[in-house]
Amino acid sequence: MNDISKSNGRRYQTNLIKRIEDLYNFFFLMYISRLFLLNPVYGGALFTAGLVWLNYHVIYGRRFGLLEKGGKILSILIAVASVASTGYLLLVYPFRFRSRGTVFIMAVALTILLRPAVDKFIRSARGRLVSYTAMILILIPFLVLFADESTHFIIPAGLLAGCVIAYARTLIDDGTSDELPEPGSARGVKINSYRLYANTVVVTTASLQIMIMMYVSYMRYVTKPDFLGNILNTYVITLLALVIVMAIVAFLQKKVRLQQYEKTLIFVIAAICWITAILDIFNSGTDPAKFSSYISIVVIIMGISFVIMILAAMQEDFRGIFFLDRSHSEERTMGGQMRLLDRQAGLVAYFTVLMMLTSLCLDPEHQSGEINDPGLFTGLVKFYMLVVPAIFLFLGVLYSIRQPLSRKYSAKLRKFVEGLGSNKKNPELEKQLVDVLVRKHSNSFGIKVIAFILYPLLKHSVEGAENVEGRDPAVFVCNHKEIYGPVVTNLYMPFICRPWIINGMVERDRIYDHLIDGYNMRKSRLPAPLKKAYCRFLTPIMHWAMNSVEPIPVFRNEGKGIIKTISLTVEALEQEDNILLFPEDNSRTDGYTEKPGEFFTGFAHIGKAYHKKTGKAVRFYPVYADSEKRTLYIGKGIEYNKSNAPVDEKNRIVSYLKNAMDRMATGVHEAKPEV
Repeated sequence: MNDISKSNGRRYQTNLIKRIEDLYNFFFLMYISRLFLLNPVYGGALFTAGLVWLNYHVIYGRRFGLLEKGGKILSILIAVASVASTGYLLLVYPFRFRSRGTVFIMAVALTILLRPAVDKFIRSARGRLVSYTAMILILIPFLVLFADESTHFIIPAGLLAGCVIAYARTLIDDGTSDELPEPGSARGVKINSYRLYANTVVVTTASLQIMIMMYVSYMRYVTKPDFLGNILNTYVITLLALVIVMAIVAFLQKKVRLQQYEKTLIFVIAAICWITAILDIFNSGTDPAKFSSYISIVVIIMGISFVIMILAAMQEDFRGIFFLDRSHSEERTMGGQMRLLDRQAGLVAYFTVLMMLTSLCLDPEHQSGEINDPGLFTGLVKFYMLVVPAIFLFLGVLYSIRQPLSRKYSAKLRKFVEGLGSNKKNPELEKQLVDVLVRKHSNSFGIKVIAFILYPLLKHSVEGAENVEGRDPAVFVCNHKEIYGPVVTNLYMPFICRPWIINGMVERDRIYDHLIDGYNMRKSRLPAPLKKAYCRFLTPIMHWAMNSVEPIPVFRNEGKGIIKTISLTVEALEQEDNILLFPEDNSRTDGYTEKPGEFFTGFAHIGKAYHKKTGKAVRFYPVYADSEKRTLYIGKGIEYNKSNAPVDEKNRIVSYLKNAMDRMATGVHEAKPEV
């Protein structure tokens, strides 16, 4: 894992310097375009067009024939639009706005864009630096012909600075920055959870890149053409923001244990905060140079930081997913996929920026050095700078809420990979992971949002978690107390569990009757018409909520139904799922009282069935949800003993759990299993 972390760290460093290099070149070309044409957007558009074609060639050059129909159509549309935009910039624009400066700007853009070709053919860092310097010398005659004396020093110095940044990138480049998966490889593409993650990464990264580039475009256009002033207002501010973001991400990665949280939920919350802040800036009508308010910029930086942290953490999770495909389990697979995602995100961002900048070069009324009064042009650029990235980010949210790799399955995936390393295969767990993570799986994200809202409103403490021994799956037996027990345990149980839920609350066509029976049993005074209407309203909501927690249906009073429930439970235990059940028999207790009522005893057969199928002994733990002390107590467990007669063992387990929960209800939280 240390080698993997070092590889990831080096890739992140290389990508960061590459982003800085592209941003600098973009900034520099806009600067000289402003000097020569009074239109900074043209130089930025030329450079962006080159980036589009470089990324397009790498992604689609050898892969076009292997793409599916949808991918081919998309690549053709991108190519057609890029050809039209590039053609306008190279052929139409120079004749429409006649200026010799366009020739020099094109020469500088070409020189900068040739650096990747130099990197490809010259492997030594020193050789690359020499080649960069030679390209600058070639531009000297163009500089003498087209520039005035005031720029004879500034422009070569700017080009040299760009070469130094490119040279710095080569010093840490490990030689794999351009290595992508083989064209014929479908790795990751057919894995549904990875496909959703990939789409999230691409649109989110593109959103950040678009926002940065359009911010630079806006600031370079509306500020005065002073070289030092422009650097302070744009490039340094942008770099400072990036450094702050990366520092926050590094701090959060060290301090936050993400395994305890739902990563997708954190991503969605952070992304929504980011979207809200940039839309607030757009609607405020103030100068974006001031970012409307310090609060908005803080929210944006924190939102970006959390989003980057979550995507990086999920990348480590997805490394394990490729082990589900045994033929593609080498460590290099994920690295190649991530490099491909970097390229794809770059293509999306650069293509979008190219289209936007080209549109800004169409109107001759705005080909001027400075715009003092905000008008259609500045409003359009603000829209491009803020609203368009927000749209991309919103797409990332939509992809994220469909992501099935929850905290539960992330933990199970790690356990599966650990098992492979120690030659402890678990076919049932592998089957479940394939069903959920590889194939299309319905992810009920809404219940996570509800839990997130209820969590601070029903604040509880947990005592006795240390009583849970080992890492093997267990059965947790809790008091019901109407809806209180199930809600609190699902919110605060420190172990991920699958609950037993009566089948009448799981099957859609039976929920209505179950709700009506419940009202009748409680002798509700609600008028019959209102009772029926209310139950019909609740039916779809209850169906969605109950099934979102992946329940095990309990079939009571249905002949051999309990056998089916036990069988499903044993299968869940084999898949490394803990079980949570509420065994109180409401027919023998006047409601779900403060003290646990009498138990259904059939659940204790889990021990026998699990041992018979796996040869392992499952452990049962008593749990008590105390509404007065707002505490969830977990007692010491009792392990199934195969030596005892089945009936005796069932009674022993039920008796211990009932007595332990009774003692918890009276304030005694220590219990020792009976021998």
